[in-house]
Amino acid sequence: MMAGGERPQDACERGKPIGSDHAEYYNRNCSNYHIVKAVICAGLYPNVIVVDKSKATPKLNSRKGEVFLHPACLDAGQETSLDSNILVYHEMVQTAKVYVRDATTISPYALLLFGGRIHVQHQSNKV
Repeated sequence: MMAGGERPQDACERGKPIGSDHAEYYNRNCSNYHIVKAVICAGLYPNVIVVDKSKATPKLNSRKGEVFLHPACLDAGQETSLDSNILVYHEMVQTAKVYVRDATTISPYALLLFGGRIHVQHQSNKV
């Protein structure tokens, strides 16, 4: 089934491209950086890290406590210059420390839209 309960046969009859012969159609947003990051956020949620930059050395916090970027991660060692204080990751491993692999920064808006349920705390002005 396709979006909206449509069958592939119905889409084909209406002229929508189906299959790998139409990669250009399916990749039409591949150069839109914000859409790609939002899709990554939707796929990797709830694996979210928040960076606390209030200290000299930024601290990365997940639901399970403090974590570190794996040395093979492109952003490892550059926590002070990340373009966002929110990251999503694919895998968490524990060796000498708890490391996350395949981490990338995301927009807070992507997390709001695609990150699951929203809990609003009106008295403390937090979402």
